[in-house]
Amino acid sequence: MLQSMRSQTPTILFALVLASASGALAQDADAGTPEQDAGAPEAEPEKEREPFIKRDGQVADNAQLGGEPTLTETEQQPEAVAPEECDLDCIEAQLAEEERREQSRKGTLEVAREKGSISSEQASESGDALSAEPSTTTLAEAVVDVPEDWTLPTRLGPVQIKVGKADDWIGIGLATQLLFEYEQQFPTGGFPKDNRETLQFRRIRLTLSSSFIDGRIQSRFQINLTPSAFELIDMWFSFTRFKFATFRIGQFKIPYDRFRAQSFAALAFVDWAPTTRMFGSERQVGGEVLASGGFLNLEYAFGVFSGVNARASHAIGITEVYGDTPQNPSNLGSGEVVSEFHPELVARVAKNFGEINTDTNSDTLRTKVLRHSVGTGIAWDARPSPIEDLALRLSAEWLGKIRGIHMNVIAYLGWYEPWQGGKILVGPFGLMAETGYRFDLLWGLALRYSVTYITPWLRSDSRSYGQAQITNATDPAQAMDQYGRNGDQTTNQQLALAGTAYVIGNSLKVVAETAWETQLWNTGRRNGFGFGMQLQLLF
Repeated sequence: MLQSMRSQTPTILFALVLASASGALAQDADAGTPEQDAGAPEAEPEKEREPFIKRDGQVADNAQLGGEPTLTETEQQPEAVAPEECDLDCIEAQLAEEERREQSRKGTLEVAREKGSISSEQASESGDALSAEPSTTTLAEAVVDVPEDWTLPTRLGPVQIKVGKADDWIGIGLATQLLFEYEQQFPTGGFPKDNRETLQFRRIRLTLSSSFIDGRIQSRFQINLTPSAFELIDMWFSFTRFKFATFRIGQFKIPYDRFRAQSFAALAFVDWAPTTRMFGSERQVGGEVLASGGFLNLEYAFGVFSGVNARASHAIGITEVYGDTPQNPSNLGSGEVVSEFHPELVARVAKNFGEINTDTNSDTLRTKVLRHSVGTGIAWDARPSPIEDLALRLSAEWLGKIRGIHMNVIAYLGWYEPWQGGKILVGPFGLMAETGYRFDLLWGLALRYSVTYITPWLRSDSRSYGQAQITNATDPAQAMDQYGRNGDQTTNQQLALAGTAYVIGNSLKVVAETAWETQLWNTGRRNGFGFGMQLQLLF
């Protein structure tokens, strides 16, 4: 055994020598000075292990998500240059690089807003159930200033499914209104006493909407599902290329006035003012160009439409004056697949003073500065259908907001074509005035007055039409019931007071309204009283 160890002694000594030399070199490297190591050759740095990452050209998904940087991106930031070593060109290059990094951190929709490549209405959620027509604008006031102690949300939804890019979505909306209504007609003006009570779903609307390419391409499809009417409400497609122009085509409200452009969900009352039944704005099929908040802070819209009222709900008063029943082309059970076309040109322009949200009348912010909007609209039918269409309509409107108070005044004037033909004549005149006070986010109170006046020329033409229908009728008694009082009514007035509890903004609210209605007939005044309570739920 001793002899075996002797034979391995050279090998053991050699290993000890190598270990000692390695330790000495390590100590010299730690403790030595540059002068001592000047003659030593430089050691090559050890190559770092390449990380497992995506290479350039494989990060398109990050750009699609708005340029947001991720852990898989390989781009290295340039080393900072000391200020004393950087000239003017260097500083400009650094500033440009910082701006590029800032833009990469922003979403594509935010960048598009700043560059003006999309308009303000395209940047908003204009397809959900709470929004107004895109021909109005939503500015900073739309962001409600919620108190710190407020625990409830200010709205429900919107329900949106993200598609592809982070800013693309498909939305689903549902709006329901359950209305209890009591009406009492007094035995005045030659009319008998009458009263009725109803409980009904006033609206059940399903909305499908979409937004693509940073909001530049949008669409909306809306139907009514109430038991009394299964009908198409909206179906339109819009495209925005420049800030000053959005193009929209389909079926939607014509841009005649701002009041009707707002959503029914934002009303401070149970329903629209009675003046809209005569003057609109109604829905038609057509196309328009619109923009808001751009040049001189203007809102504008111009469109060409079919001239045919798509729904029997607004702008049907002229037909009722003649004693006929309005048709409903949008009824999905018995509507019209193809309707006639007689071009109607419609335009609206408004000037906004201050950052006012024209999507709704209510002043949710209650700021101390007066913000107001002045606008006018026109609708001209090239070949109006007598009895069904007004040949020419004008509107003038003012909306003001300050300290929680809102004031809205609209004047309407219409011309009609006689049922036997001839030049157009001055027909109905309308006026709507509304004021209200928003105590806070939960409570609101509003007062509204409206009047529609029928000129003597229109009353005379209506009477002539009624007499002709009675003379030519196969059932004179039935025709007498329908047309016997044509031309007898002069005015229709309503004074309404409403209080609203905004439990969750406009998404969940309760409206209680009481109204006094009076109509002037040739036999005297017909007076009536109404009360309504409505529960609204939508998202």
